[in-house]
Amino acid sequence: MVVAPGPAPGRADVDEYGPHPLLTEEGLSAQIRVLVEAAGLSDWRPIARRLEQLALSHLHDVAPGWQGSAVEPPTSSWPAPAGIRLWSDILPHLLAGLAHAANPERVLLNFERFIVSVPDPATLLAGLAAAPRGIDLLIALFAGSQFLTEILLRSPEYFDRLQLAGRPGSSAGSSTAFRVTSHNGLAQRKTQLQFDSEASAAVAPWLSEAPAAPDLDAALDALRRYQRWELLRIGVCDLLGLLDLPTVTAQLSCLAESTVNAALEIAARQTGADRRGFVVLAMGKLGGGELNYSSDIDLLFLARGDAEAHRRLAERLIAALTRATAEGFLYRVDMRLRPWGRVGPLVCTVDGYLGYLERHARLWERQALLRGRPIAGDREVGADFLAQVQRLLFTAGPEVVRADVHAMKQRTEAQLRETGQTWGEVKLGEGSIRDIEFVVQYLQLAHGGQRPELRSGHTLEALTRLAERGLLTADDHRVLTEGYVFLRTVEHYLQILDYRQTHRLPTEAGDLCYLAQRLGFTGADAGQRFVTRYGQHSAAVRAVYLRHLDPRGNRAADSTQRGEERMTDDALDRDSARDEMEARRAELQLRRHLARMAPHYAEAFSEQEIRRHAELAGRLSDNNPVEVRAEAVGDDLWRVTVVAYDYLGELSLICGLLFAFGFSILSGQVFTYEPGGAGAAPPGSGRPAGSRLPAARGRSGGAEGDLDDATAQDGRRKIVDVFTVRAVAALPVAAPAAVGKEVWLAYASNLGALLRLLQTRLQREAQGELAKRVA
Repeated sequence: MVVAPGPAPGRADVDEYGPHPLLTEEGLSAQIRVLVEAAGLSDWRPIARRLEQLALSHLHDVAPGWQGSAVEPPTSSWPAPAGIRLWSDILPHLLAGLAHAANPERVLLNFERFIVSVPDPATLLAGLAAAPRGIDLLIALFAGSQFLTEILLRSPEYFDRLQLAGRPGSSAGSSTAFRVTSHNGLAQRKTQLQFDSEASAAVAPWLSEAPAAPDLDAALDALRRYQRWELLRIGVCDLLGLLDLPTVTAQLSCLAESTVNAALEIAARQTGADRRGFVVLAMGKLGGGELNYSSDIDLLFLARGDAEAHRRLAERLIAALTRATAEGFLYRVDMRLRPWGRVGPLVCTVDGYLGYLERHARLWERQALLRGRPIAGDREVGADFLAQVQRLLFTAGPEVVRADVHAMKQRTEAQLRETGQTWGEVKLGEGSIRDIEFVVQYLQLAHGGQRPELRSGHTLEALTRLAERGLLTADDHRVLTEGYVFLRTVEHYLQILDYRQTHRLPTEAGDLCYLAQRLGFTGADAGQRFVTRYGQHSAAVRAVYLRHLDPRGNRAADSTQRGEERMTDDALDRDSARDEMEARRAELQLRRHLARMAPHYAEAFSEQEIRRHAELAGRLSDNNPVEVRAEAVGDDLWRVTVVAYDYLGELSLICGLLFAFGFSILSGQVFTYEPGGAGAAPPGSGRPAGSRLPAARGRSGGAEGDLDDATAQDGRRKIVDVFTVRAVAALPVAAPAAVGKEVWLAYASNLGALLRLLQTRLQREAQGELAKRVA
C-alpha cells in the first residue's frame, strides 16, 4: 500500500488527512484500518469491512450493492483512479463523523443504501468530496432518525434540495464549507401563510386543471409528498441543532394545519359540500402549537346549523388524513374530545356543544378547551364558539379545580403502575410533561376567569405569563420551563427515530446509551449521565407539581403504601403464593366490610353484590373518595351503586347530581358503616343464615385474627348506596345505550370533585357547585 511518509495520522490529524496519500486497491484495506483507528472507533472491524466493500465497488467501476448479482452491473461514470482520489478525499471526513456518531454501523449501512439509491453515484461522491459538510448532514440524519432516512432513500433528489440551503465557498487549503442561510435555506422559519400557500400549490395542479373531474387521489398523494418533504426539512434542522424546540414544534404545527386545510379542500371537492358554517378546531398539542413528530392530531368538528349536513364532509376529511397509500399517510386523527367521546356524533352544532358543556362535561373536557383554536373551514364559527365558551371554562372554584386535576393525574399514574411503567414515562409519569401541563392548566382554570391574559394554549408562553402575574415563583418558572424543554426534546428524539408514538425511555443499557448520544451526551458513560440528568429534571418538576396540586402531601403516604405492597409481593417467589395472598386480602376486606354493616345489609343484596361492594370499598382513598358503578337494567333504567366515604351532606349531593345529569330516582337502598374500631358491630352479625359468605372471626380466629386491628386502622365510615334510576330529558333523545358509559364516567368525576370539597369541610362550596349544575 502507499501511505504518506511519517507516522500514521492520529485523531487530531484526521481532518488534515487529504487526498495526497493515493490509496491503491491492494493497500486499501490496510489504509482503511489506519483511518478507522485514527478516528477513534473502538470496534473498527465491521466498519472497516463495510467501508472496504463500499470503496472497492467503485475502484472496480461497479456501483455499490451489485456484487454477486446476476444482473449486469452498471458502469461508473469515472475511471478507477478518479474513484480512488474521491474516496481518499471522502474517507477521512466520513470516519471523523462516524467516530462521533451514535451508531456508526447504522450510519454506514444507510450511507451505502443512499449511494445505491441515487441515479449517478459518481456525481454524488464528487459533490461530497468537494463539500464535506454534506457528509455531516447525512451522518446526523442517518444516526438520528431512521424514519427521515427512509424519506431520503425513497426520494434521493431531496438531498439536492437540502443542499440548496448551503452555499459552497472554497478557501485555500481547506474543505468546502456547508453554510446554512436563514433567508432561503434549510432552517427557514416559515409562517403559517407560507405553509398554507405551499400546501395549496402542491395540490393545485390536480384540482384546477380539470375542475369538472379533478384527480383527487393524485391531489392527496401530492399533499403526502409535500408533508414528507417538510418533515424531512424540519427534522434535519432539528438533528443539526439549527432550530430550537419551540420553533420545531411550531413548524410541525403549522405544517399540520396547512395539511388539514388542503385536505379539507379535497374533501369538499369529493363531496360537493359547502364548507360555510363548518369549522375544524384543533385541540391538544396541535391546538397549542406544540405538535410532536408522531403525535395524533386532536380535532373537533362544529357546525353553526345542521350538523348532519356536514357529516359526510367530516368523514371524508378524516379519511383523507388517515388513509394510507403508496405515498404513506398524513396523520392519525383522534376525535375523542367531541361530546360523548367515541359514541357521540362526529359533527356537533355549536349550541349543542355549549349545552353539553353546561350540563354534562367533566372538568377535563373544559380543561382541553384551553388549547382549542380553529384551523380550517369557517373560522368565524370557531371564533364565535370559543368566545361563548369562555364563560363555561372558569366556573369551578380553585379547590374544586385543584382536587379534580390532581385526581385525574393520580388515576393516570395508577394505570401506569398497574402495567409496571413506574420509571421512564416521559409524558405521563411522575415528574413528566403532563405534570408541567397540569400545573399550568390548573392555574389557568383557577385564575383565568379574572385574568384573561393567562388563557394561552402554548405551555411555555403560559408559564411566562403565570410567572409575570406572580402565580409562579421565579424558581418554579425556571424548573418547569427547563424541565419542559428537556422532556419534550427527549420525547421528540424517542419519536423521530422510527416515527413511533412512544414516550418511554428504553431500559436496555445499549439503547439508553444510543438515545443519550443522539441527545448530545458523549463518552462511555453517556447513558448514565443522561439518566442522572433525567432524574434531576423529573424530581424537580414533581416537587413543583406537588406544591401546587397536592399541598397536603398525600404522595408520601401513597408511596409508603406502594412500597409496602411491593415488599410483600417481592417476598412471594411463586405465582400461586401471590394468588393466595390476594385471595386472603380479599376475604379480609370482605369480613371487615361485613363487620361494619347492619344485619339487614346482607339480606338486601346477593353474595356477588356484597363482594363487589367490599372490593369497591377497598379502593377508596383520600385521592379516590368515591367509586360509582352503573348497570343498564331496562329501557332507560339503570341500577347505580355508589360506594364512598361518609360525609355530612353527602346523600343530598349524590341525589342532586343524579337529577342534574337527567335521572329520576325510582327506588334506593342506603347503608352506612357502623362506628369503627375494636368493639364495633359483632363480627359476623351481618351474615344471614345459610349464606356462603365466610363468617368474620374475632381475635382468636387464627390466620385472620387481625380483623379487629384492621378494622381499627380503617375506622372511617363508608357508605353503600344503590339506586334504580330512569333517564329523562337531559340525555340525548336518540342516544344509544353506549352513551351511558360516558355519562356515568362524567357523573363519577363530578361527584368525586364535590366529595373532595366535603373532605376539606367546604360543605357550602360543594352545595354551590351542585346548584350550578342543576341550574
